[in-house]
Amino acid sequence: FSEDGPSKLYIALQVFTGLVIGWFYTLRFIATGNIWECIALHVVHNLFASLVPKNLGNPSLYDLTFVVPALSTIIIHAILARIALKAVEKKGGFNYTVIDISTEAATRLP
Repeated sequence: FSEDGPSKLYIALQVFTGLVIGWFYTLRFIATGNIWECIALHVVHNLFASLVPKNLGNPSLYDLTFVVPALSTIIIHAILARIALKAVEKKGGFNYTVIDISTEAATRLP
């Protein structure tokens, strides 16, 4: 990590946030079987993310313009992932392989 690059905190939060959001989209796709819903949700997420200031420099835990959006994103997507997990369990659990998911997604594309 260079002094000019992003801080370790920034990178750690980005990785953790990406994992939580990815887990949510995966569960949502398994629950609904609809890739377009996941794409639409991702677009909405990116629209909100574009409102976060880009000139944060090297943010710290004390920089609320960085921490509040990051933590709210993690919390919201963790709650949504839990709801999606319940939907998957109600549907019968994880009876999919990666190949099944890829095949199902490919068959739903126009």
